[in-house]
Amino acid sequence: MKRSQIIKKILINSDKIKSLRNENIELNRLHLLLTDKTQQYTEQEESFGRGKSKTTHLIGRVHWKEYLVDEDTHKKIQIPRSCIVKKDGQWVEGY
Repeated sequence: MKRSQIIKKILINSDKIKSLRNENIELNRLHLLLTDKTQQYTEQEESFGRGKSKTTHLIGRVHWKEYLVDEDTHKKIQIPRSCIVKKDGQWVEGY
């Protein structure tokens, strides 16, 4: 195999990898928007700042429940969790 053929094959594989990454990103975003008994997606307007600098943004959050076991009583404790995934209709970096 010649060097040019190897380089061409590397470029083709790189394009496939980029395509699969983009597809996985979109699938992950669809997964976040699903609402079921495991997690819920909500959108609501929230105010940020104080006084004259107060602004309102449309915030999309994913809510879920995390379960931990208390080391002393060995009881299962439910902790509600959430994270912001969208701001004003745009995906937050990392999602």
